[in-house]
Amino acid sequence: MIELSAQLTKQIQELVENAKDLRLKNQINSGFWNALQGFIKQKIDSGNVQQVVLSQDESFFFDFGVLSLDLIHGEYNNKEKLLDLKASEVPSDYFHFIEWFNRQYEIILKNDQKSEIKKQIKIQKKRLKALENEIGLLQSNREHTFSEEYERALRVRKQFNPGIIQRSAMQMQKVRETDILFREVERTKKMVTTGTFLNPEQKREFIASQDKLEKARTGIENLIGGLGDAEPINEIRDINKHIESCIIDVLNQEREIEKSRIILRDVSEAMSRLTPSEIENAVNRFISYNRDLVKICAKRKRAEPFAVLNGNVEPMSLAKINEIMKTVMEFDPKLFKNDRIRIIGRPSIVIVPGYGDGSYDWKYNALVIPTMPYRTHPASVFSAVVEYKLDCDEDKILLSSYNKLKEYADIRSTFQLKDKFIKDYIAFMGNETKGYKVLPKNIRKWFEREVAPNKHNIRVPLKFDPLLMSREEFEALKKNISKKIEDGKASSMEYFIMGIIYEYCAEDYKALNCFIKAVIGDNNFLTSIYNAGIMAIRVKEKKIANKFFSHYMKLEPQSWWSAACRDHLIKLR
Repeated sequence: MIELSAQLTKQIQELVENAKDLRLKNQINSGFWNALQGFIKQKIDSGNVQQVVLSQDESFFFDFGVLSLDLIHGEYNNKEKLLDLKASEVPSDYFHFIEWFNRQYEIILKNDQKSEIKKQIKIQKKRLKALENEIGLLQSNREHTFSEEYERALRVRKQFNPGIIQRSAMQMQKVRETDILFREVERTKKMVTTGTFLNPEQKREFIASQDKLEKARTGIENLIGGLGDAEPINEIRDINKHIESCIIDVLNQEREIEKSRIILRDVSEAMSRLTPSEIENAVNRFISYNRDLVKICAKRKRAEPFAVLNGNVEPMSLAKINEIMKTVMEFDPKLFKNDRIRIIGRPSIVIVPGYGDGSYDWKYNALVIPTMPYRTHPASVFSAVVEYKLDCDEDKILLSSYNKLKEYADIRSTFQLKDKFIKDYIAFMGNETKGYKVLPKNIRKWFEREVAPNKHNIRVPLKFDPLLMSREEFEALKKNISKKIEDGKASSMEYFIMGIIYEYCAEDYKALNCFIKAVIGDNNFLTSIYNAGIMAIRVKEKKIANKFFSHYMKLEPQSWWSAACRDHLIKLR
């Protein structure tokens, strides 16, 4: 349980009786954040410094700002109802406040850094194993090539003798010992270049190994010279070079693993030296930082900040944010296609106790959404998205273009222009995407050009976008679905994904065929119906395009996409 001071408890009771007392609200808001810091201090002092695990009541306090159910009116004056808000599964980068706190807390304790280093070591070890396997395969190929070519050369010279072949094969297998010798010599060289001192005996051994290696290489040249033909001789020489290159990579990889282990040791030692006082100060800074963030969320709406859940309000939930973000991703597909993504990744989404519309936190790369929205839940999320979008627009290209619209050409204040953009973005996402035309025509056209998906392209869900996949992921997905199609076991969704793949590969007829098969399997598959219409236009099958766009409009007569279908049908006449 969270222990509240007697003063804070008294103030809460007074607010129950006088809900509009701003002085009381300010006092309670300060008391809430102070209590939060005090709770963490308690945990640290008790020795529980690895992660903050909450009871149910503590979770209400941390994640929703519930100081007292008496302050909450309506259906959310209910613990079970509040718990339901946390029940849904959401993407891994969506967080309630305590989850977000623990994530940053791990970084404070350097656990996160340790985890990253351990992950790096695992990857390095896998690479090392792959290199060793490659060396073994190359050695086998070398021996096989030599045996085949040597036998052929002897038969050409009519000198074939099984005994000679066997002895030569055994000699070639001994070439592996030269590879081991090369590894030892190169390892010693690396030791010297990194500052290792060799005593006189080690120096003599090193010089002897170098001489031995040169003699062994001469022996290899004499052996493969017996093949006579330049082509296999050069092939074996290339294999030898490749093996030596792999051996050098192995030694470099071993060195990198050793470096990572040293870093891991240093980080572990640093973590063990972190005092409770240092941890407490870092935690207090983080909590104060978040308090100031949600304060800004309120102040931007000229409202008073208040983190404590109160009144007749539905708190924000991660499930609700997830649904809203699906609309954003569908109708603002370029949102996460910017240079910043390649550097720091997609922003996390965090619900923090507070009041106001969402914002973007550049320091922690997160969309911060207060528990209580100033207007509506979608408007709060859309506001955070716009803040992120404009923060990524470092050259102000988007805002400058928006400023050229005749309605806003006279605005010189960036803050005022941003407010207008947020307002129009909310109208576009909240109404225009549902087929309700609420924006002036030229502003709507601007959003269709600068924000919305291109209605002349197929619809590609983010998780199936080939542009966001690695080459390996793309090829694996293509191979897997192709096999299912060949076996007659592909689902409608798999035909749909294959249609996206074919369109990406510019195989338009195959793409159209896949989208049609996806619709045959599921007659209500709206995205595939639309894509079939688009691909039919591409291959100049007007009747087929007409059929699919008309079918789409029957299934969904009122939406942004049905309006796009109507535009396509008009052009097809």
